[in-house]
Amino acid sequence: MSFCNSECADDILQIAGSGCEIITRPAGIKRVIFGRCDITFLDLQDLGEWAAKLTANEIHATGDILGSKPKGSTTKKKLASCRPQQVTGGTKSIAFTDSNSDNTNFTDYAFYNSVQLNSGGMVFGYITCDDLFYGWFSDFSAEVDDVRSESNEEEMVFDMTLEYNAIQMMVPVLIPGLDAILN
Repeated sequence: MSFCNSECADDILQIAGSGCEIITRPAGIKRVIFGRCDITFLDLQDLGEWAAKLTANEIHATGDILGSKPKGSTTKKKLASCRPQQVTGGTKSIAFTDSNSDNTNFTDYAFYNSVQLNSGGMVFGYITCDDLFYGWFSDFSAEVDDVRSESNEEEMVFDMTLEYNAIQMMVPVLIPGLDAILN
């Protein structure tokens, strides 16, 4: 019994898994990297290119942050009477808090205000604790504010959410040593 015309059928991709043990990937976001929207790389894994772009102020990264990427949401639409709704769009976001502070020149405020006001001229990406780079994301919205608890026993943080439109998941690129370049 066939469920569709063979011309419509796609081969099923194989997924990793040994069957003996479950291999996992750590969660968490270590840093967010912002770049000019006209940034180009000849080789995304070339640390020399990253260093040159950092020196030229084409990219800059946050310090270590506490970040996460929750499950995105999808937009569905009925496209045919006899078929279920289809995914036609999606929105994804990352959220993080940054406890790093510049208590002398307040460059942290300039950085985050610039991202919020100028996100149309920027792209962003992020790296995880295991040196995986996810990016670049363009056409994003940025929402940020400085947040203070009621007790001086806690630190002030910048609380930021970056939202972008995408249906598919971004495939990461392993870039060993990128975190050291960003320092």
